[in-house]
Amino acid sequence: MNTRSLTVAMPAYNAEPYIRHALASVLSQRGVELEVIVVNDGSSDGTGAAARSINDPRCRVIERSRRRGIAAGHNLILEESRFPVIAHVDADDVIRRGALAKTFDALNASPDVAMSHCYYFDVDMHGHAPRAALKARRKAFRDHRPVELDYRDALRRSASYANALRTYRKSVLVDLGGFNESLPFGVDYDMALRILERNELRLVPEFLYLRRVHLTNTTESMIFKRHRMWLRKYLIRRALVKKAHVTYWEDAHFDLRDFLEDEWRRLVG
Repeated sequence: MNTRSLTVAMPAYNAEPYIRHALASVLSQRGVELEVIVVNDGSSDGTGAAARSINDPRCRVIERSRRRGIAAGHNLILEESRFPVIAHVDADDVIRRGALAKTFDALNASPDVAMSHCYYFDVDMHGHAPRAALKARRKAFRDHRPVELDYRDALRRSASYANALRTYRKSVLVDLGGFNESLPFGVDYDMALRILERNELRLVPEFLYLRRVHLTNTTESMIFKRHRMWLRKYLIRRALVKKAHVTYWEDAHFDLRDFLEDEWRRLVG
């Protein structure tokens, strides 16, 4: 049996209260050979010290004196990684048992697949979620979200379809020139669209990723979060189409009707 060897990328900014939990969930994974590279991106709290307190030789911490952004952190890890597969885990989130083995196997099921991912559910700042909420979310996904996604259509409508436990072939990231450091956020969305130009994405239809929601989340703390994310999604699409990095869309319009329909569903839901 071939060894599942991968690097877990964890750029971190002011994640001191959560990063030990995130690292513990990664380092407890079974059935994989892994290294974890944490990039402490100029944090003003004890993020670096908290990460270094994990006594495990598989975990390495790189310190940056000033903040460079998440894309720059991922690109540094891309340069430093030893393994042919790279998985992204945010420094305030948690993965469940067996998660890395499952996304690794999905990635390697076909040479055409360049990125795999899974479903996620939200937990509070302590890592807890009501059982009823989890049950309802599982039912909603089972009833309404197909296992086989048309990613070119799905990612046009929402950037969140393929953003949990993103697991990549390192060679594809290198060929694409790494992550776009000019983007303040949405770098995973930009990368997924570029990958789709030549390769496939693969879903593991299980809830393997726990996204922690708290006041200091990069996106949760934004004013008018959904509106800004929608505008950023449009700008990313438009730039990729204009530069011919994405040719499978004829245009990159605002999709205003879809946006308004989504807002209405949230309002009445």
